[in-house]
Amino acid sequence: MTDSKQLHALADEELTPAEASVVRESLKHDPQAAAEYSAILNLKDIVRSNALQHSDEEAWKACVRRLDGIDKTRRVEGFVGRYAWALCGAMFLFILSGRAAMRNVEGDAGRTADFARVFGGSSRPLSEQKQAEAKMYSSLLEAVRSSLNKDEIEIGQGQFGYVRDLPAARFPLRDRRGDLMLTQIQGTLTLEDTAPLSDNPSMEASVSERANCVVWHQGNQTWILSGSRRLTSLSKVAERLSGTQ
Repeated sequence: MTDSKQLHALADEELTPAEASVVRESLKHDPQAAAEYSAILNLKDIVRSNALQHSDEEAWKACVRRLDGIDKTRRVEGFVGRYAWALCGAMFLFILSGRAAMRNVEGDAGRTADFARVFGGSSRPLSEQKQAEAKMYSSLLEAVRSSLNKDEIEIGQGQFGYVRDLPAARFPLRDRRGDLMLTQIQGTLTLEDTAPLSDNPSMEASVSERANCVVWHQGNQTWILSGSRRLTSLSKVAERLSGTQ
């Protein structure tokens, strides 16, 4: 008996000439298989003659757009993959150029919270290579001592570091009202989280590490005085340090 799969393959012209010849020869001796093969051919003719002819122009255009989109995506991915390092390098240079331009126009910018990170527990004294900077800050220490009464205030050991790439020094102070911290930065640093003092617009107020801060600029330097006391009290000490009192 001829296999039904062979009959369908013969009707679909999927057999080789030799295989098709063998199946046709077997149909001569198998009436049942011959009838089944004839039914298969009739069914194919009916489907072919009665199939609906439908064309959807919009669906075809949508498919074309989708294929074009896939092609463009692959081209973009190939370009990015080939030049990724160059693109990243160009973006990095653009960021650095913008940072330098902003510094030249407005001076550098930062927040009062930056000082806590610079002068935290990991802060270290200057190394031997930075002894020249230590000499520079010795003049700062003398300036503080000359502005404040030695009998009323104590000056602790200073720490040194960098704030936004600007050399900075920090000195703990203590008077009869408690501890203070004085930070001096060699450069004009614009702080984003400050507001002018109402009684002294040349100075600004902020909060850092839950302590009030008074900020002022003198020459090409930025000064920050912080402590756990009222801003009016801090501003009086700041005025003495700045020589405006």
